[in-house]
Amino acid sequence: MSNVDDNEPQDELDQLAAEYVLGTLAAGPRTEFEHHMSHDAELKALVDSWEPRLTVEPALLPVQLPPSGLWPRIKCWLHHSR
Repeated sequence: MSNVDDNEPQDELDQLAAEYVLGTLAAGPRTEFEHHMSHDAELKALVDSWEPRLTVEPALLPVQLPPSGLWPRIKCWLHHSR
């Protein structure tokens, strides 16, 4: 991440922007990326272009119900942990 500069290939910057939006950059690289982004409008625009691509419409997600018996197990665990 320390090599974010004008010589960085566009594909690598695009990947870093995607990782930033996904939240998968480690703390150090994330802080450094945010510093560069605050001084580079093109890098900020690249990040902004990733955000809508990674947003999923709730209606498109499959409905997932918790496994049967989950809530009774949670209640039991809460009761015993007091």
